[in-house]
Amino acid sequence: MKDYILAKLDEYKAVFNERPRLIPSDAVVDAPITGNGDIGVAVNAPDSAVEAYFTKNDFWKGAYGCYGPDRYGARSLGKLLLVFDGMGGCDYYAEQIIRDGTLAVKLTKGEYGVLVTICVPRGERLIVARVKNLGKALTGRAELRVTRAADAEHAEQYSGGVYTISKSYSGPGLAFPTAACAAARVLGRGDNAFALDEGGEAVVAVSVFTNHDDARYREKAPAALENLTRFNVIDMLAKSRAWWRDFWLSSGVRLPQEPLAEKFWYGSHYIMACCCGSREFPPGLFGAWVTTDSPNWAGDYHLNYNYEAPFWGLYSSNKIELAEAYDAPLMDFLPAARELAHRKLGCRGGLYPVGIGPKGLGLLILDSEDNDDVSFWGQKSNASFAAINMLMRFYSTFDLDYARATAYPYLKEAGAFWEDYLVFKDGRYWIFNDCIHENSFLANKVRGWNWGAAVDYSDDCNPVLSLGLVRMVFRGLLDISRELGDDNPAAKKWRHILDCLSPYPVQQRNGKTVFRYTERGMAWCDGNSLGIQHVFPAGAVGLGSDTHLLEIARATLSEMARWEDYNAFPTFYTAAARLGHDPAEILRRLNAEIRKHAYPNLYIYFGGGGIECCSGVPLCINEMLLQSHEGILRFFPVWEKGKDAEFYNLRAYGAFLVSASLTGGRIGEVSIYSEKGRRCVFQKPSDGCAVFRVDGAERIPVAADYDGDGLCAFDTRPGEWYRIV
Repeated sequence: MKDYILAKLDEYKAVFNERPRLIPSDAVVDAPITGNGDIGVAVNAPDSAVEAYFTKNDFWKGAYGCYGPDRYGARSLGKLLLVFDGMGGCDYYAEQIIRDGTLAVKLTKGEYGVLVTICVPRGERLIVARVKNLGKALTGRAELRVTRAADAEHAEQYSGGVYTISKSYSGPGLAFPTAACAAARVLGRGDNAFALDEGGEAVVAVSVFTNHDDARYREKAPAALENLTRFNVIDMLAKSRAWWRDFWLSSGVRLPQEPLAEKFWYGSHYIMACCCGSREFPPGLFGAWVTTDSPNWAGDYHLNYNYEAPFWGLYSSNKIELAEAYDAPLMDFLPAARELAHRKLGCRGGLYPVGIGPKGLGLLILDSEDNDDVSFWGQKSNASFAAINMLMRFYSTFDLDYARATAYPYLKEAGAFWEDYLVFKDGRYWIFNDCIHENSFLANKVRGWNWGAAVDYSDDCNPVLSLGLVRMVFRGLLDISRELGDDNPAAKKWRHILDCLSPYPVQQRNGKTVFRYTERGMAWCDGNSLGIQHVFPAGAVGLGSDTHLLEIARATLSEMARWEDYNAFPTFYTAAARLGHDPAEILRRLNAEIRKHAYPNLYIYFGGGGIECCSGVPLCINEMLLQSHEGILRFFPVWEKGKDAEFYNLRAYGAFLVSASLTGGRIGEVSIYSEKGRRCVFQKPSDGCAVFRVDGAERIPVAADYDGDGLCAFDTRPGEWYRIV
């Protein structure tokens, strides 16, 4: 399988036969992209030049209360400009090589030609551009340009062969100052020019530092280039290639009859790998490719699904290291969330607005009376929605250190809020004044906004999504407290809430019983997928659920039919897999969406948030091949049995790494690696099967318990391999 993965990566490179059109962009770019998890680069190629736009995940304008995105949010830093003399009217070709994060741009005109390869070495604050002459002798130059903005201090300077740019945001109105410096030079030369004979090569290096990296960022950027040589660069690039190899070989899928879905399984993970790496500054809505100073929605962390969504595929794909930074902004904002819960609702715990930023920044939108209610859009569920990823990580790893330091403290705050906010009446807990959709009525209060007449849903009662999230939070609290051995006195209340929480509301539509969006208030909505998000990502319904509940969920999915929707792609397809929907329709619809909405750089974009769609294909495919969220491993549960498929090292709940193949309609041996030695429960793939522990070349039979429902369970040891035959 490893050889297959590496071979496919070369096949799945992104190819550009036309110059990009959407760069710079306030949203997603259609240009070749790369990055090292900290620095992001998007490459344009105007006539006779190559422009590499770059910024860093930590380059934010950190303003407090505001009236518009010009006051806060992710920012563009600048661009490297490589200009080639005599190349006006040249032809263009480019490749985005996902195997190792290299961009290759080829410009040709008659007997002249140049190949520019750009890479951002992993673990470095450096961009490397290698310029190779493919034709007659060629001259050119390298320059840096800062992205200018009226609300920033910026400068450009050239001296002694080194270009430097700087840009900063500071002042009393900011939660934190942000400043950056970038320096560039042509290695081995005393100026910024290069003259290349046929076959000649020049190397241009750009170092990028912010004040969040080092207080001496202004000195650090040019200093990083002083003793840099081509040999240093070669070593950096070799280490970066090794990182990429290990990243790709951590897991994989083989779908010979679904090549498009397979390509975007790998392509989506490439995008996440390029923009995830900083531990304190995760990527915002558009990843590390912010090419203007006015990104849509400020490029922030939207907590009512957009921020959480891109990470979902990483857990089951065994690429959890990319999600390391996810928790940082949530934990940093926790003190402010406690204050908001107390001040606005008189509750303990945390109340989060829809949009937040890094380092405790809350992007609170104010109306004309300096009222920030609109920042919550009538929703009380943002803190709980954000807990989804923490629980996915916990159940996938059973990392008790992570649970103790992060997941459990956060969940206790989310739970404390609901303990106070829920109303116990008529023998059950109710949720009042909680909108399932963003309450557009409130938008009319914001200065300068006018969305016209809208229904006020601020009095919504028992929204189906919040009911799912509350159940998820308290189940998680009970599970983690048990694993940590924490005899928490609040556990009795947690259990009582789970036992007595209001049921999911239902209604009749077109002769079918389906979920109602709220018990009182919004009944249905013809956009988005919120009516099914308690199924996924909240995990409330699955193949092992009560038959009646599963039937309602399936009917709701069919009635919604959100196969193409502005906001539904990251959730609806995986929900369909979770519910056992027809796999042929899932794949047919998935392929159609890829063809319609994919950019040449492997981005899938619907017009809303950017990298949110990076989980759409991987997680849907993973759930079709392997399900485990109910504590039961199911192999190929929603896959067409006539289509061959294979997966390698997918991560299952219980801290298991699982590999299996389906050939000719038959499941072969299943390989399971147990990280934590937990008991493994699986759905038998056939009437007869046996379990073995693998010790070198020896297979040792393992005692397994079987029940009448086709389930099998066996005990495992930590760090041991098992085979189901």
